[in-house]
Amino acid sequence: MKFLVADGHAVFRVGLVYLLRKLDSGAELLEASDYSEALAIAERETDIDLILVDLLMPGIDGFYGVSSIRDRAKSVPIIVVSARENPADVQASLDHGAMGYLPKSSSSEVMLNAIRLVLSGGMYLPPALL
Repeated sequence: MKFLVADGHAVFRVGLVYLLRKLDSGAELLEASDYSEALAIAERETDIDLILVDLLMPGIDGFYGVSSIRDRAKSVPIIVVSARENPADVQASLDHGAMGYLPKSSSSEVMLNAIRLVLSGGMYLPPALL
């Protein structure tokens, strides 16, 4: 599997990479610290299986950033991972092409299950934000 992890906070990005290694120890993990890097990787790498993207990263307004990644990686599922926990952000993320929304306050088990669900073709929405 190949994952793109895009988050402006290095410590959280490293944590997501660690978590994804639990899901698939042989996965190829690509990292981006801002939307410019994420967009370049999404355009260059045509075989990404999943993109995890922080809503608030440098470079582009969050929802437009999600749409821009969606435009470059049309068939790749995107999960927004964000510190913002309000229903309007969940809905806007879905409207801009995300297949899931994970609050950064989620446990690692919830995150892994959400990732598995999205990889299997489902959609993950945090029950507390519905």
